[in-house]
Amino acid sequence: MAYKAYVTPKYYLETYRGTSIPKSELDLRLRDASRHIDSLTYSRIVGQGFSALTEFQQDVIREVVCRQADFEAENRETLDCALFSYSINGVSMTLAAGLNCVQYKNGARHTLADYADMAIRTACKRAKLQGEGQMRQEWGVSTVIMNKRGNPCPKCLPWVGKVLIDDVWSGESRKDGPYPLMSTAIAAGLYHPRCKDGHTTYFEGISTPPDNQFTRKELKQIEKDNWKEAQKQYAERQREKFGRLADYSLDPENKERYAARKNAWEQEKAVEKRDHPAIMESDLGAFKEKLRKDANINREYYNCLKEKFSHGSDDAKRLFAKYASRETIADSYLEGTAHYESTVDKIFMHYGYDSHNPRGAGTTWFHEHGHLIDHALGDISNKRDFLLDLQADVFSYQKKYEKIHGIETMDDVNKAISKELYDMRRHSAVSDMFEGITNGKIVGCACHGVGYWKKHPEYVTSEAFAHMYEAQFDSIRYGEMKKYFPGALKSFEKMMKEMAK
Repeated sequence: MAYKAYVTPKYYLETYRGTSIPKSELDLRLRDASRHIDSLTYSRIVGQGFSALTEFQQDVIREVVCRQADFEAENRETLDCALFSYSINGVSMTLAAGLNCVQYKNGARHTLADYADMAIRTACKRAKLQGEGQMRQEWGVSTVIMNKRGNPCPKCLPWVGKVLIDDVWSGESRKDGPYPLMSTAIAAGLYHPRCKDGHTTYFEGISTPPDNQFTRKELKQIEKDNWKEAQKQYAERQREKFGRLADYSLDPENKERYAARKNAWEQEKAVEKRDHPAIMESDLGAFKEKLRKDANINREYYNCLKEKFSHGSDDAKRLFAKYASRETIADSYLEGTAHYESTVDKIFMHYGYDSHNPRGAGTTWFHEHGHLIDHALGDISNKRDFLLDLQADVFSYQKKYEKIHGIETMDDVNKAISKELYDMRRHSAVSDMFEGITNGKIVGCACHGVGYWKKHPEYVTSEAFAHMYEAQFDSIRYGEMKKYFPGALKSFEKMMKEMAK
């Protein structure tokens, strides 16, 4: 059976009013565009059956197919070229972002895959809500109640648990009771694209009374869950972006570099699965109290540090509460290199610089407190076994890299690893540790300098301890530690667990 396009030439010319495609090419272009939409949406339309969809859903799909066909026709020559990026008629196209041809009035752009998926999901949901609304019309009921669930969307949260008059799908108005209108809620953000919230029919005097109250604990959990979901979605977008770059880049070096970035984000996905027991309220309370007493911390920096602390490992938080919850900052406006001074047991740094730290806001603050805790524990990092674990991890990664990439000499391996460690946000800690352990043979985006390690060879383990401590409050940097220093990280966390008891 021949493949049938979702759009006919007549629809394209008379309903969509397209002009970009010559009539002689319409059949071919619309058929190709339909195939591409099927590919971009993983054949969800085929699986559902186009004829089984509502008329509204079908119209959405036809609109997307026409946009796709126009885009391909207008940029045919460019699409045939294997370029990293270009811009045509105000529409940018990059391998990193995919094909951006759907742009909203506010300037937001979506790939066709994303737009088609969002449009179809939204259409399916609205068709369901419309069907329920028609049933209520037959019953003579217009009131609905927004379902209360564990993790409502931030835009929908103000309406969760409330009774509304459905003037959108049930066709009623304010005369049906002292409740807000569904149209008002939608205008305020309810039922946005990809919204997971929903409502059920509310029978006055029969249904369970509305419960739109949330405890402080519930609101905190909602905020935490939404933050995690946002991080998860961002990580997924990054994996997709670097996957495209790795697949389609022509330069072998770029392909390798993007593949490494993709793998790093895959590692981040694994880190997301790491168990984080419930926040110990006593530790978090002590932490917040410490920050409140510091008059030099502004609101933005305060929130940043609190957020990172709340998502840290329990052992790291216990150690902080035990050894660092007192006043620890001697100078918060230091014009120089941040450091911990053991002779006075204080930290010298610049809050402003750290709040905009390219390694991640708050990284320096937690790093220097790692040094302070290490010293409070009697310089526990100066264990021979910890150094041997660090050295073993480096050697293991060198040999693995040599084997995977078929590199003949260790000197070339070191150069290649150095080039790999280029991302300041992700690699600054491991780059510094590689330099110290290899005496400068491997160094990426950040380092103390070979002179530093020659003067203080014993600092290798203390810097590694501080880097691993800071990573306990940053999932991205934790993922890098687990990738490059799995053995040493395990030893470090064993030390923490023993000392936190």
